[in-house]
Amino acid sequence: RPRELTYLASIDQGTSSSRVVLYDAATLAPVASHQVELQSATTNPRPGWSQMDAKAIVKSVDDAAAGALQKAGATAADVAGVGITNQRESTVVWDARTGEPLYDCVLWHDARTRGTAASIKASVGGADALRPTCGLPVSTYFSGVKLKWLLDEVPAVKDAVEAGYARAGTVDSWL
Repeated sequence: RPRELTYLASIDQGTSSSRVVLYDAATLAPVASHQVELQSATTNPRPGWSQMDAKAIVKSVDDAAAGALQKAGATAADVAGVGITNQRESTVVWDARTGEPLYDCVLWHDARTRGTAASIKASVGGADALRPTCGLPVSTYFSGVKLKWLLDEVPAVKDAVEAGYARAGTVDSWL
């Protein structure tokens, strides 16, 4: 009697696409994969800004997973574990009550936080002042700086944080 397969799913969620690869959990051999393009979900409303519809991110992962499962002749119940790699420091804030995003996902390479990063650098004593604590310089790249910008510039985010129902994280947390 042939053994029943159990799968491990790998989600690779990036700025241009989402891909899901299913692996045989016993042998780690790849069994099926499916990729969904996502570039049309990225917008650049101002020079230096780059953001993405957070719901489109979830839909692309759902569609990629469904495609891989279909190719493998499997269901979600056949998946024993999931690993996620994502688009680095892209940041999403959502409403914990509804699961709805409060603003578009601010992408990792977005530069709108230059002023926020400069303000933080000035208040803490320079770009390297936090390096002993976190190992990194203050930069527009990091999600903490993006979250500070969202708190300062997006009323829905500030209101949700003050009311206690905001959740924030990088794309892996959002997924």
